[in-house]
This record gives sequence, C-alpha cells and structure tokens, in this order.
Amino acid sequence: MIDGRTNTRSIEAAAARNLFAVVLTDILCWLPIAIMGLMVVAGVQIPVEIYAWIVVLVLPVNSAINPYLYTLSSMRKNHRKVREISYNGLRFKRRCRQLSSNQCTLC
Repeated sequence: MIDGRTNTRSIEAAAARNLFAVVLTDILCWLPIAIMGLMVVAGVQIPVEIYAWIVVLVLPVNSAINPYLYTLSSMRKNHRKVREISYNGLRFKRRCRQLSSNQCTLC
C-alpha cells in the first residue's frame, strides 16, 4: 500500500513539473519581446517588421504548446491510475486463488 505522504509528495512533484513546463514555455515565448523592449530603451532602432514577425510567429507558439502540456500531464496521471488499478486487481486475483473456493466470496 502506498503511504499517504508519499502519494501526496508524488502528486505535488507532478504538479510542480507541470507548472515549471508551462512557466518555461511562457518565458521562452515572451523573452524576444522583452529583449526587444530593453533594446528600444537602450536606444537601438528595431524595425516594425521585426515586431510583426515576432508577434505573428513566436507568441502563438505559446498558446499552441499549452494544451499539449496539459494533455501530456493528464495522460501521465491517467496512466498511473490504470497501472495502480491493474496492480491491485492482479493482487486481488492472486489472493483469491490462494484461498479455497468457499472462502473467496467474490470469485
């Protein structure tokens, strides 16, 4: 049986990994805009076309990646549940086989 604290820690660790992935993709997608903003403050002239290309090509990537991140985390979570259910079911069947037929009321 899994200890409650261990299970809670694994859930918290998975949530932290998911949050880290979302934040990392957000930072990577918005970093070019931030760099260009700092360059403008420093006095560098950036053509408007560059802004347009960044906004059109880079920022939508963030919106496109987030659903995949959430889907992958859900798939991992569901896979763990299926494995646990399968393991518990197999353990139950083995226990019923060990008992004589009149002792196991569920088989």
